[in-house]
Amino acid sequence: MRVYYADIEYDRASKKEVFMQTTPSITVDALRLEVIMREKGFSMRSLSRKMSCHIATLYRIKETGHVSFGTLEEMCAALECHPFDLLVARGYPPVRLPRMGESLFLPNGDRT
Repeated sequence: MRVYYADIEYDRASKKEVFMQTTPSITVDALRLEVIMREKGFSMRSLSRKMSCHIATLYRIKETGHVSFGTLEEMCAALECHPFDLLVARGYPPVRLPRMGESLFLPNGDRT
């Protein structure tokens, strides 16, 4: 198992920030899902009906954060939201945006 980056966690006993090594993961954030469901007026049962999936599937997603792309597409269609509204990535390096005139793909900024 590869370990890439560390997440920071607060240790109450020592009252210090501790770097926790994690493996990279992309999961559904249960809190974000709850907020969007509440904003759109969905309960777990009404969302499962609109998605045509079993309610246990939604409870599993909420509990574990693991979801297939197909189910994520159905969930986003039902909630009328973007997948990035629900997903959270842990253990990856921070996003580096290119500077003005710099290409995202080529190191010297050339477009050819």
